[in-house]
Amino acid sequence: MPRKLALVTILLLALAGCGSALPAEARTMVLRGFDPQSNPHIDRAQQVTPLAEDLALGAEEVWCVNIVYTCWSCEYSRYRTCADNRLVRRIGDRWEISVLQTEEDRALWEERGCLLLDPIVGE
Repeated sequence: MPRKLALVTILLLALAGCGSALPAEARTMVLRGFDPQSNPHIDRAQQVTPLAEDLALGAEEVWCVNIVYTCWSCEYSRYRTCADNRLVRRIGDRWEISVLQTEEDRALWEERGCLLLDPIVGE
């Protein structure tokens, strides 16, 4: 019987994602940075182990978040599917959202093992 209980517990944890969903408050804050008409949605949210830089800021949780949304392309004169990558940290009782801006930001993103989406992902 204990073996069956352990198997059921493992199965439930696997199905639930072991708590891998971005917390609701952080999700709201990430999406708030986009125009709702651009239909933003979180394509992927991955909780990662904090780096020394994160710990120095007091981060208790660190997430890599990929957002996909609709954007206008002046070059092509049409709407396209665009993507953005945001680093989300929980420091105490607040969430800090960072946009990747520099090559150093991108290097740390990759060091964390995060998926880096290109700015334009589709037509």
